[in-house]
Amino acid sequence: MGSKTEAVRSVFGEPSWYLKGTCNIRIRVETVQEFLKDESLNRILDIGCGDGSISLPLLSSHRHLTLLDFSEGMLSVARSRVPAELVGNVEFRNENFMDAKLSPGEYDLIICIGVLAHADAPEALISKIVSLMRPGGNLILEQTDASHFMSGLTYLMEKYFFVPEKYERNRISSVELRRIVAKCGLDLLASFRYSLLFPGMHRLVSQNVLYKMIRLVYGSYPHARLSHLGNECIYRLKSTARLLETSRPIQRLN
Repeated sequence: MGSKTEAVRSVFGEPSWYLKGTCNIRIRVETVQEFLKDESLNRILDIGCGDGSISLPLLSSHRHLTLLDFSEGMLSVARSRVPAELVGNVEFRNENFMDAKLSPGEYDLIICIGVLAHADAPEALISKIVSLMRPGGNLILEQTDASHFMSGLTYLMEKYFFVPEKYERNRISSVELRRIVAKCGLDLLASFRYSLLFPGMHRLVSQNVLYKMIRLVYGSYPHARLSHLGNECIYRLKSTARLLETSRPIQRLN
């Protein structure tokens, strides 16, 4: 296991810093729910599930949810939030997704939020995700658009004024991500773009005020506005029917 993987594990091993960002988590939760409100789902996989905020609202008596995270601390928080009557519908996996043994073509929905920036090989990660989706299945994927001016500004602010990164995060542009997902046999169905406004805003206002400001500027899916100003991107993608034939060659990218 590479040094980057160990660095990521150490950063996310303590959940408290991540869970303070309630504004961003709330936007992600609401967007995912809007994306999927008319979708029939049975088996869901949440990769890098964190505290389960994104996927646990989708859990019901007729759905099975797999929560996977290589931070035991994060997974422990998620475990504590599962309703007692639905514990039997949840599988907990404390491991690295790229090493996990999961069944091909198993999932109606895979959620991958807050992961791409920290993966050793983003294209290989997406390739493996595709191999686990049933034909016509959904993928919710999140990225920070590296080519956007807000991403560049945030990077400079963090580097020179805030706490420096413990490792180099992946910086992927939206153009590059579109190339990867198309290569892997995924069609884009919906997207929502926003930003956390200016770097350091969370130090000046409460998470609730920041949430209201972001909604005022960007709206919410499907009534989004000023998308060109947003560098945080959440996508809903669907595997194509031909994916069943191409999943094996794509998987060899690993």
